[in-house]
Amino acid sequence: MSDDLDWGPRRPPSVSWAGALLFLIGLAQLGVVATALLLDSDAFLAGRADRIVTGSVLLLLGLQVLAAVGVLRLWRWWRGIAMLLTIAGIALQAANLAGPSDSPVVVAVNAALGSLYLIVLVLLARSRSAFR
Repeated sequence: MSDDLDWGPRRPPSVSWAGALLFLIGLAQLGVVATALLLDSDAFLAGRADRIVTGSVLLLLGLQVLAAVGVLRLWRWWRGIAMLLTIAGIALQAANLAGPSDSPVVVAVNAALGSLYLIVLVLLARSRSAFR
């Protein structure tokens, strides 16, 4: 291979980690919601309000996956969108933890998701120079 080939802009490791983590978080959560819908669709789609909430969650998680792809492709505006979605994810996990006590497994999963979102936010904040 020749050294004079241009492979495009170099992606810093923080961008790669942030995009990959955000992508995996989004896919995992989409998989959990899809599995729950398959197991008990009546609980999620019983009333109009349930359908609106379920649709909104699926839309938000789909946008999160799209933002992760945008971050990995170094699309300028998607870094900011990914940061907003990450802040929304942290707020959602904090709201889940602030409610009444759940089983320790649920608390551990919410704390782990909140921690992963915080790591993604820090990595995105450190990668500002890659998106100029």
